[in-house]
Amino acid sequence: MLLVTVLLGAWASLPAQGTRPDVTSVPDSYGYLVVDHGDPRCNFDFFDISVGGDPVWFTASDTAPADDDGGAVIALEGPFELYGVAVPGFVMSTNGYIAGASSLAVEGGGDFSNDATLPSVPNNAPGTPARLFVYHTELSGFESAGTAYSQSFADCPRPSEALGSEACTIFQWTDWAQGAGGEVFDFQALVYHGSYQIVYQIRPGTNALPGGTIGIQNRLATDASQYGSAEAGLVGDTAVCFFDPRFPAGGRVADLAIFKSDKVEGIGSGAQVTYAVSVANGGPSPVSGASVRDTLPPTLLNCTWTCESSEGSSCTAAGSEEIDELADIEPGGWVDYWLTCQVALSRGEVVNTATVTAPPDVIDPVTSNNTSTDVDRVFNNAWVCRRPLTSGGLVWPARPSDELDPACRSRVTGRRVGRASNR
Repeated sequence: MLLVTVLLGAWASLPAQGTRPDVTSVPDSYGYLVVDHGDPRCNFDFFDISVGGDPVWFTASDTAPADDDGGAVIALEGPFELYGVAVPGFVMSTNGYIAGASSLAVEGGGDFSNDATLPSVPNNAPGTPARLFVYHTELSGFESAGTAYSQSFADCPRPSEALGSEACTIFQWTDWAQGAGGEVFDFQALVYHGSYQIVYQIRPGTNALPGGTIGIQNRLATDASQYGSAEAGLVGDTAVCFFDPRFPAGGRVADLAIFKSDKVEGIGSGAQVTYAVSVANGGPSPVSGASVRDTLPPTLLNCTWTCESSEGSSCTAAGSEEIDELADIEPGGWVDYWLTCQVALSRGEVVNTATVTAPPDVIDPVTSNNTSTDVDRVFNNAWVCRRPLTSGGLVWPARPSDELDPACRSRVTGRRVGRASNR
């Protein structure tokens, strides 16, 4: 027999977005959460890098001056993903956006014609759709003597709302103007290298900014998350936060579940028994250091085990005696252990329990599926199941639980035991 609880197949929707009366928020299909400084999950904390940051020098994209329409390549000093895809580098534009590109041959930075609705195909050539629209419109630092900076931090001076202390890179436009003769203002973008959170911070001047496109967009221009548009202006200091669904505001969340079975109800005295112990991560966050334990009862001896994992996840390849280790599991991923032991009992029951526990920095919203127990009666003859244990065939979502309850027969008498029951 086996005891197991079912892993939830969906993560509950996140809280509603923060709103302002003059700006609209448009969600995307990938799952980014977008909130502004009116929500406690997004703080305005402008860290000025105009002193200490690296000056950014733009290259003209066409005939206009470089500080009017141009771009600059910024190398990333840490990993970053936009819509789940690794970004090779950034090109910072004079017109208030940052493109996911590693050279001016792919993105020139000269797109000055912002779009009211995202996603949109770039209006410049060369141009790449993967973009952070910090405040995209026809901007210029040429006549206003504007400057630009970038700076990377191993410990970001503005902690992220997703993980707290982590590395980040800040991009900043200082004394930039909207069109010729416009009032200058400062704005910046922060990208975090652990949670992939994105934060825009905008400090308008005395007057309201007349409007610019604020949002993010994927590399195919098929998905975007938008805050504001060319028709919506900004009044006062503004912070806008974009949270990757794998790293929600407030910390990592991952629904870990464990399933254990040897696919038999009866085992022979002194025989060998093989258990499958599978741990799955229902997400949304990846987990580093999930504690997997199978504390062996005295009725099982000479145990050895091996482990296999899905792509992106990892576990120790092999070990002996009880399982007691830390595994890394990606969202939707799994680790499968194969535990083989000798039964040291003539009659009675063998009860074996396995557990998984999330590390301290991860919230597990459903703990009822963190324990699984297999119970077998011990007989003087062996029992055999119709289906063999196979790697990757154990647990939700790709591995339905009914495949774990095959009918078993006595190897000696041929008597059908029937399906194992959950209890």
